Amino acid sequence: MSHDERVWRAIHLLELVSSSEDGSISAAEAREELSCDDAELDGYIELISTLADRERGLRAVIYRDGDTVAIMGDAAQMSPLRLSLGESIALESVLGTLDLGAEVTERLRDALVPDLLRNEVRRHLIGRDISFGSWYRKLAEAIADGVRCRISYRSHDDASPRERTVDPLDLETTTEAAYLVAWDIDKDAERRYRLERIEGVTFTEDSVVPHQRTSTSISESLARGAYRVVLELPHDEAERLSWAGIRSLEEAPVEGFMRVRVDVSSMRWLFDQVLAAGGSMHIVAPPEMIPRFVAYAQSLAVTTD
Repeated sequence: MSHDERVWRAIHLLELVSSSEDGSISAAEAREELSCDDAELDGYIELISTLADRERGLRAVIYRDGDTVAIMGDAAQMSPLRLSLGESIALESVLGTLDLGAEVTERLRDALVPDLLRNEVRRHLIGRDISFGSWYRKLAEAIADGVRCRISYRSHDDASPRERTVDPLDLETTTEAAYLVAWDIDKDAERRYRLERIEGVTFTEDSVVPHQRTSTSISESLARGAYRVVLELPHDEAERLSWAGIRSLEEAPVEGFMRVRVDVSSMRWLFDQVLAAGGSMHIVAPPEMIPRFVAYAQSLAVTTD
């Protein structure tokens, strides 16, 4: 049995006991409802004890007294779970991949996912194909608890990941990516880290130090320390671009084309975008970037005998 299935059954047991008139049900009833044996039932009871309200310190406790399974403690007082938009996007993105059953999936979606993300017409505005990587949950926990972290991060220009010590501040999403906003301890400055490029997260024994936020958006962050580039590409392709650093779009001298002024933080990332366009996107300015692009493209060429 998968871990997801065990969690689902443990939560279902908590629901059964909580909804009973006296806060208890028979072990036989629990085994029948969960289609499990006695040992598995004890495992679900133990799993429930790990549930807690992080903000108020309340804990749900289910115990067994002979043939009776009962609830005690603060389970009924646990606060409702309210997710941020970013957390809701992450949940909506993975719900379909979990083997929870159609009924449970819809109940979770109805309770935790905003209508905006369940509207098929508007989902594309939120960027449903965003990759949240493998560390979203742990980073959200670090932010909630105020824990300093060490992250293993590979930027677009890095051949291998490098370790950074950071104070996590926030998790943000754009139409194309999700980011950790954090204070880089070594650089003593605010930085954004694309979640899909984080390859490891370790909690330290230190708490975060309060920092004043230095930017309010990804586009502002790009504008302060980026390369400013002018690109030329077909009209329809230009209008589909959703890069955070886009500053303006205007008609190009060539009919059917547009010029896009954009701030980018990595030349290598930009060069990869131009190459991926298959010849329809061209660098117009600054002129010194053009030979650098040519050199980069040639370095990727594979030579054969």
